[in-house]
Amino acid sequence: MKLLRLKRIFTTNLVIFVSSHPRYYTDYYHLKIAKMLKCGSSKNGFATYQVLNCGQGQHKVNFSCKWKAYPQFGKRYARESMVKIGVRLFLGVSYR
Repeated sequence: MKLLRLKRIFTTNLVIFVSSHPRYYTDYYHLKIAKMLKCGSSKNGFATYQVLNCGQGQHKVNFSCKWKAYPQFGKRYARESMVKIGVRLFLGVSYR
């Protein structure tokens, strides 16, 4: 649901924001925003799964873009990075 709110904010306010801040009217930002707007929709691709027991139920799962700027993806990225770093630290040593 947070992603839908973020998409709504961008679609309703992007023109106003870019007109006020023209430095953000670049290909880089345009591609990132387009990627974000397609995230979680069938435009970004999807997989179809079928229930093996009866073979009648099908589930369509849309792919996400996994961009670190999103709150839910950024949190996961930070947690995974923390685990990778934590494995390399020495036990009993305090770090800052």
